[in-house]
Amino acid sequence: MRTGDTISEGGRTWTLGQRIGRGSWGITWEAFDREGHRTYAKVPFRTSDGTADHPIAAEAAEKCTAIVHEQAAALRGSPAWAPRIEAVARGVDGTPALVLSGYHTLASRLDSGMPLREALEVVLRVARTLEKAGRVHGNIRPSNILLDDRGHPYLADPSTESWVALRALVAHSAGREDYAPPEGGPPTARFDTWALCRVLHRVILHGDGQTRHEIPRGGLGKVELAHLRDRALARLEAAGANKRFTSRFADRLCSLLNRGLSGPTTPSPPYRFDSARELADRLSEVVALATPRVDSVGRVLPAPEAKGGVFVGGHPIKFSVSTNCTEGVGVDDVVCGVKLVDVDKPDAGRVRADGLQYTASTHPSGRMRFDFVIPEIPPGRYDVTAAFAIKDSGGAPTVAQGRVEVRPPPGWVPSEPAAEPSKATPIAFPSRPAPMAEPEVMQLEGYEPITEAPPTSPSDNVVSFVPLPIAPGADTDPDEPVEVDVEMDPSTGGALDDSDSEVLAASATTPMGVAIDHDRATEPAYEQIRVAPIFDDLPAPRIARPGAADELPEYEDAPPQVRASSPIERVIDLLKADPYTTFMAAVVIGLIVVLVGIVAAKAFGG
Repeated sequence: MRTGDTISEGGRTWTLGQRIGRGSWGITWEAFDREGHRTYAKVPFRTSDGTADHPIAAEAAEKCTAIVHEQAAALRGSPAWAPRIEAVARGVDGTPALVLSGYHTLASRLDSGMPLREALEVVLRVARTLEKAGRVHGNIRPSNILLDDRGHPYLADPSTESWVALRALVAHSAGREDYAPPEGGPPTARFDTWALCRVLHRVILHGDGQTRHEIPRGGLGKVELAHLRDRALARLEAAGANKRFTSRFADRLCSLLNRGLSGPTTPSPPYRFDSARELADRLSEVVALATPRVDSVGRVLPAPEAKGGVFVGGHPIKFSVSTNCTEGVGVDDVVCGVKLVDVDKPDAGRVRADGLQYTASTHPSGRMRFDFVIPEIPPGRYDVTAAFAIKDSGGAPTVAQGRVEVRPPPGWVPSEPAAEPSKATPIAFPSRPAPMAEPEVMQLEGYEPITEAPPTSPSDNVVSFVPLPIAPGADTDPDEPVEVDVEMDPSTGGALDDSDSEVLAASATTPMGVAIDHDRATEPAYEQIRVAPIFDDLPAPRIARPGAADELPEYEDAPPQVRASSPIERVIDLLKADPYTTFMAAVVIGLIVVLVGIVAAKAFGG
């Protein structure tokens, strides 16, 4: 058949497109239905398809035609491993063709730059598919591994009775790599494990510039294994894999291929894989090392001594978390951390878990258990978050959350927060006072600043004084307001007249008086005026005796309220200040005068 020829079945017609490849029993073409949907048509070899180097005998052509019907019977019913069959169509000359739904082949994906890890995962899924199918495929190669849009693999072109008989008639080495083991014979499970390891070999070395990668009959040697290891490391580093695991990945992958492609077949191990399951288990661990991760974590489980998840203060806080990581990851490859948050003080944020320790162990199932111990934390309720990640991975951690409660032990007293240390205050030594800065004068725009002249004498600070009589025995406080009764002229309505001004002016020289604000003296609120005592001189105080800190300094002489220029004036001032004393002095003087008069009368009259 040629491009443009048609095949049909049951009213459906497909047109052949370009030729895709040449297989063991036929040629694969692109085929398009009337709606333009892309499918594949596998047309068996005919005698006319042979060449001078590889002729096709009539017997071989009959075997190829029989394979079409045998495979159609095997693929009908769409088993899980098989691609969907569209129909068994026929050409105009009656040649049968097996029409399959459109898929991508692993060979075409590798040619388009399929990443190493993705290709390894495809091979792993094929091994698991063979394990579930429970049958031998016998003809695995990259062109027979079909992939749908989701990457799910299907296996085309399974071996049949006619296919086994054809192997002896058709030259399979005509420009094609052989994916059958070197010992040959009927297909067995070792056919499939060898073929899958052969596919892995091609996946690793793909893109190294060589078109064919033959396997020595005796198995891989040291040179081939070293080349495989270097190529695997280069492809992993180009994909940005975790460098902590790249060497481990390359070593285990080469070890797997060294066994799967070995020359000897028995015993297994160390030679060959007897089943697809055995190969899948080993390959699963290798694939996991390409991108190791923490798959899942369990809950935060308090230790058994914490009944109901409640611990007693003063004892260590213990809890555990189980993790499940990808295969090949050990406890030394996992980094973990714990965060505590006080539930009752959410604004306080994270609580430090000083002295936190943990131990890790691995269960036979591969699951890891991390046991955490916190020596002691204050009583309260805490949200616990345990995070786990693969070392050097740089990815987001996988977390487990839980809650623990710590109750105070008997007699527990909450500790007070430590006071901040006070700063030492330097001892102040007497020194000359610093000059006071002149007050800042606010200047209005367009106006000159106005400064107040300093007073020239103490009397300039006092407006005027009104002499106050002091009642005998009265306790007067110079700082307390004293009510003053000032006689006002009714004709002026209570305002001070000129005569009052003369009195105020005359009293301005009185040592003790009351300061009056002339501008507001007429307001009723100024009827009570604060006393402003003024003392001209005070004797120097005595120095207090050492140790008598509570005693007040003593004065040598009590300060007089009024300083007089002569003894007579002091007596007069004292009499003016105390009316009772004045009265008693007058009585005494009167008695003295009467006695003097009686004595004189008797002397002169008598």
